Amino acid sequence: MIEHRNFIGGEWLAAAATRPIVNPATDEVIATVAESSAADVAVAVRAARDAFDSGPWRTTTAQARGRVLFHMAAVVREHADRLAEIETRTCGKPIVESDMDVQDAATCLEYYGGLATKIHGERPASGAARGRGGPRRAEAHRGRPARAGMARLLHASVGP
Repeated sequence: MIEHRNFIGGEWLAAAATRPIVNPATDEVIATVAESSAADVAVAVRAARDAFDSGPWRTTTAQARGRVLFHMAAVVREHADRLAEIETRTCGKPIVESDMDVQDAATCLEYYGGLATKIHGERPASGAARGRGGPRRAEAHRGRPARAGMARLLHASVGP
């Protein structure tokens, strides 16, 4: 059985707890995954902040960031059969649906990889800016970033 830990600060770390992943078709426990506590999340957030502040990503160009997403899409497509199998085993959905989900995840990575060079900090005018009332989206969120779209979570065997 595979045990998945949290990848934090370049290391695989145990979480506060774990939970089993059960194949719904067989009731077999096929893996255990980290069940992170608020303290685990705080450690991860601090590590991510430190990595961003002192690492190369902060100064990486939008074009290079887009290439990273394109590479991630290629890796997903390269391992699509295995990822679809994992999705089916953990969720109990038909393999055809799992395969569509995996292909969709790769397509999303490609979309956002292409979008990386298209965002320059502008925001479209809302009703208020066009004279129709209502707050601008960024003002409505009080400084929080607007959601760019739906995210998908892929479970894969990526480490200890």
